[in-house]
Amino acid sequence: MRMTNYFTEALSQHQSIKERSSSSGHDWNRVFTLVIFALFVVALLVTIVMGTQTYSSLASQKERSEDQRIALNLITNSVKANDGPNSVQIGNGPEGRALVLAETLDSGSYETRFYLYQGNIVEEYSLASSGYTPEKAVVVAPSQNFDFTYANGLLTINCDQGSSSVAIRSAEGGA
Repeated sequence: MRMTNYFTEALSQHQSIKERSSSSGHDWNRVFTLVIFALFVVALLVTIVMGTQTYSSLASQKERSEDQRIALNLITNSVKANDGPNSVQIGNGPEGRALVLAETLDSGSYETRFYLYQGNIVEEYSLASSGYTPEKAVVVAPSQNFDFTYANGLLTINCDQGSSSVAIRSAEGGA
């Protein structure tokens, strides 16, 4: 009997050890699966955050670029709209040369003036005979320089935002 008890006891211990090792293996499998899932979630979150930051950076860069082009486009479109005989002229602004677009209407002669004032390119619309009033001018864009050249029917405008050229199509237009 003693032998039988010994074998029974040994067998039960063996099964107990086997059960512990198999449950321990299941625990490790669960832990491993949980760790892999957690790493996947972390990688997904990092990717989403990086994608959001990249999109935000690109969107703000696009907005700055559009703002810069808007200032130059405003000036070049004004030149195109006022293209006529002797419409593009040079004036003396408060801080240097001014690009003057002259137009004559039934009610009188008017000028659209673009010039540099206190670190900004400004636009002023007034009677041709009146003096410059930069306090009433509208800011077009911040810029430390504003210059333009006219040669062979091509007006080139330069400022901090870049350069833009406009073909003056009128026969007598010129600065």
